[in-house]
Amino acid sequence: MASSTQLDIAIHPLVLLNISDFHVRLQAQASRDPCIGVCLGTLHGQLMTIENSFALKQATTTLDSAFLKTQVELYKQTFPTLEPVGVFVAASNSGMTAALSTFHAAVKAEYETCSLLLLLDTAALQSGASGTEIPLKVLDPTDTTSIRSLKWRLVTHEAERIAVDHVSRAANATLQGKKEEASEATRSKQVPDVILTPSEESDCTFLITQENALQVLRTRLQLLHRYVDAVQQGTLSGDPGILQRLNAILVRLPESAHVPNDATLQTEQEETAREVALVTLLSDMMALSTQMRTLASDVAKTRGSVGGVRSGLARGAASGGFEASLARHDMEATAAGFLYE
Repeated sequence: MASSTQLDIAIHPLVLLNISDFHVRLQAQASRDPCIGVCLGTLHGQLMTIENSFALKQATTTLDSAFLKTQVELYKQTFPTLEPVGVFVAASNSGMTAALSTFHAAVKAEYETCSLLLLLDTAALQSGASGTEIPLKVLDPTDTTSIRSLKWRLVTHEAERIAVDHVSRAANATLQGKKEEASEATRSKQVPDVILTPSEESDCTFLITQENALQVLRTRLQLLHRYVDAVQQGTLSGDPGILQRLNAILVRLPESAHVPNDATLQTEQEETAREVALVTLLSDMMALSTQMRTLASDVAKTRGSVGGVRSGLARGAASGGFEASLARHDMEATAAGFLYE
């Protein structure tokens, strides 16, 4: 690994959003523990890219190794190229302490690539004392000569910029709404009808975030749909680059993503009904064929017995001993009856 002072550290917004979200959840639960977690990224030469993060069980002096390994394996199933590259801490007046150094050393003992320590000062973030700068320090505790902040930069993709823009607007709207609610509460001095627990507030925040993300996705998909319609109708000249990227996205979609329409579903249902009817009819035909074979066998046996009797009678009459033949036949029938009994 290159020296920490030579690293080009690039951090994606998702990491900062995750850290902020983890910290807000802890505050909603009235927890005083600092938010601690692991950052995931890649290292190519001197370029270290930090792309994702997850929170650990809150403890500054001990590490749950089993939980850490489980989480890393789960993330690697979805992001196989990502490796643990650092530990993050979000707390008020966050700074390097002996407990944090011990904790970082424990994580690094599990994963050698986990070399950095990210410290987010939440107090400066909430008060706005840092201005437009993000109060985030990136340290390398493994550098025994001197622990100093490393330079880092924020990198974004187009999709991330859209998401961050939407989150910032939602956050501003929520902040404005809270100010208005506070002013209204001050004026009216009324007790709210419903008081949510910290856990319920955390769940509501999570659901609202998911709803906002889905709304953004829906808006973007509608925009792309209108663009394609306009190109097909000739009102817009299609950009080959955009159309090629759209086609590449559609090709990567799984087959299950193509939802059949009502006509297709009706056709499949009719085909299934016909197949079931054919199987049922075939079963009935096989049963009828078996019954016919059994009946034919019984008729053949009956005809054979009647023919034998008639032949015997004819021979007896021809020899002039019809009565003797009939008597003999009766005796045979009686003997057969005794045998069966």
